[in-house]
Amino acid sequence: METSTWYQVNNESELDTPGLLIYPDRVAHNIRSMLEMTGSPQRLMPHLKTNKCSAVINLLLNAGIRQFKVSTIAEAELAAICGAQTILLAHQLVGPKIDRLFRLIERYPETEFHALVDQHDAVQNLNKGAEHHGEDLGVWIDVNSGMNRSGISPSYELLDLAHFLADQTSLRLIGLHVYDGHLRQSDFEQRKRQVVDEFEHVLDQFNELKAKHPKLLLVAGGTPSFCVHAQFPDRICSPGTCVFWDWGYSEKLPEQAFQFGVVLVSRVISQPAPGLVTLDMGHKAVAPENPIDKRILWLNRKGELIAQSEEHGIVSVSPDSEVHLGDLWYGIPYHICPTINLYRELQVVRNGSISDTWEVLGSQRKLNV
Repeated sequence: METSTWYQVNNESELDTPGLLIYPDRVAHNIRSMLEMTGSPQRLMPHLKTNKCSAVINLLLNAGIRQFKVSTIAEAELAAICGAQTILLAHQLVGPKIDRLFRLIERYPETEFHALVDQHDAVQNLNKGAEHHGEDLGVWIDVNSGMNRSGISPSYELLDLAHFLADQTSLRLIGLHVYDGHLRQSDFEQRKRQVVDEFEHVLDQFNELKAKHPKLLLVAGGTPSFCVHAQFPDRICSPGTCVFWDWGYSEKLPEQAFQFGVVLVSRVISQPAPGLVTLDMGHKAVAPENPIDKRILWLNRKGELIAQSEEHGIVSVSPDSEVHLGDLWYGIPYHICPTINLYRELQVVRNGSISDTWEVLGSQRKLNV
């Protein structure tokens, strides 16, 4: 039996809801598109915060990608278990996480782990940990190009931090890390101009440092600026969301031809009043950080999500809509990354049917270390 639309499955009775469906063929298409945009797997350092899944990491590895960016120790360990060659923890480590990093290094010696810093105290803390564990740690400097979330300004302060880092006994300067996720204008030419203009200060500092550190690397951008940074062959690109894609970026970034690779599925559990249906899709099922009208894009039904609680989603529908208890609603999350983090498994759709499940181990805060 052929499905009438790409997302629908034949064995719907086997679907547990709320749940996430993953379509490996579409994810593979997105990975191929990333490679086509950069021209080489060596120019990609995908962020694993989106997928958090060993099966997807293996798809990336099979495509020749060997270096990855992560946000948590658990994501780093998952990538190491899968056989990643290089992993950048793109989240400045403090407290017990410093010791956990060195325990990772000891447990997975075939993987090279790197850390991120944006101030002198962080450099000193990492150097102290590296000395204690007898390690030589690769470090990237996080640069604040304008997002004002983390990083050091691209000025004399950056140069001073780089010189300070180079003087440490157990640290190696690997490169500069720049995330400009605040630049997400829908007009590509406008976004490109802003990315290029904002990056000028970064390049000034990078070129000055590279004269003293010839092997210095530069990793830049996320999915919004991916198309821009991919045009400059000296930059490593680190998109993440585009592996799965979502409603939010499909609206904001129309020039990027990625496919929806993950779909949220929910069922009608009540009809409390005329024109209202209740789904088993509350805050625990889809990322709720955006306004109520920017959380889910329905694929097979017409309705407007108007309220949510922990387990319930209230949808306004036309009074004459034909809705039945147990009906399936398929939708695309507005923001896929935090939505993935709410689940422990993905239901895999192949040839129109659920075939198996993939664990989302990276949604945990701790695996072994």
